[in-house]
Amino acid sequence: MDEQVISPSVLGGEPESVVYVPTERVSPGAQRALLELRSTTGGELALLIYTSLERLVETCGDRQPWISVAKSEVQTLAEQAGASLVLEDFAALPDTDRPTGEA
Repeated sequence: MDEQVISPSVLGGEPESVVYVPTERVSPGAQRALLELRSTTGGELALLIYTSLERLVETCGDRQPWISVAKSEVQTLAEQAGASLVLEDFAALPDTDRPTGEA
């Protein structure tokens, strides 16, 4: 059985130094991505990050748009997005929250 390739390797970084962040769908050529934030039961906004693309796909589905970010930049990214916390490899997204690929 052939191994499925989810995405090409990320250029310019070691796998441990990169995390994957779910985004809203953007138009080709867009200069910015809108990050997906989640509200916690306590009312805080959380930025979700995944330590591997496989984990992101397992949790969010194979139609989830994403960006790769240097792990060292995550806290700055969270602050810029208005998130008060970062959840790593968060595994519980309801199916209704998964992108379908429909416009």
